Amino acid sequence: MCDPEKADFSQNSPGPQPGFTLAGDPRGHTLAVLHGWAADSAFTAALGSLFPEYRVMLIDLPGYGKSRALAGSVGHFAEQVRLLCGIIPEGAALMCWSLSSLYGIAMCAASRRIRALITVCGSPRFPEGESYPGLPARIIGKLRHSFTKDRASHLVKLFYAGQRRGLCGERIASCFENFTMPPYEVLREGIETMAERDERKIFSRLRLPVLLIYGALDQLVPVSQQDFLARPPRCASLILRHSGHMPFLSEPEKFASAVRSFLAGLSA
Repeated sequence: MCDPEKADFSQNSPGPQPGFTLAGDPRGHTLAVLHGWAADSAFTAALGSLFPEYRVMLIDLPGYGKSRALAGSVGHFAEQVRLLCGIIPEGAALMCWSLSSLYGIAMCAASRRIRALITVCGSPRFPEGESYPGLPARIIGKLRHSFTKDRASHLVKLFYAGQRRGLCGERIASCFENFTMPPYEVLREGIETMAERDERKIFSRLRLPVLLIYGALDQLVPVSQQDFLARPPRCASLILRHSGHMPFLSEPEKFASAVRSFLAGLSA
């Protein structure tokens, strides 16, 4: 399998492609959005109304939602990157929430089409290590051990129950009501990707503008990661003080204002 950092996935991919939903202005600049683990485009649908002047492309990762038929690509990281790059239009800004930031970083290295990257409670590496803040190894180990077929649905529900504390509990519950649980293998591979992938070297080599958005109350991605990643002027960061892992739901106005200012700066 090819290295997504060295490959050029700028051309449309043949065969089945990831599904997506369009929102906003069809004549606007494209804002392509990837969701996180155990979610789908139903969780990011609110971004369509936050950025009505943009052509918002709500993409389902392989194995999820409208991309469920691509579950066979799960377990092949570079293949998933190829599939996702194949549907991104020229000049798009890419927004990645949570786990999908790993794919987004690889996509930015592999495709010339993407003009900017926004990560939302994401990371080029999720586990802690070598003085790098992140999820403790014991938590990752416990998740890997406990996430079995018979417990998967229950654990996903617990995961979102934990996210419903704070400003956006009802909004998260509403997203979950419209969510179709993907196959166990898809969820399981997402955990393995989170535990094993390290895109920090690739991230450090990116030359396009980057905005890192964190939630101060996020229990999964510590805001202290910005000290290791943010390198102005190319890479800026923002912490939303009253948000957890889903700041686009908990502080939508501040979130939208920051992203809009960042995107406007691309054309300045």
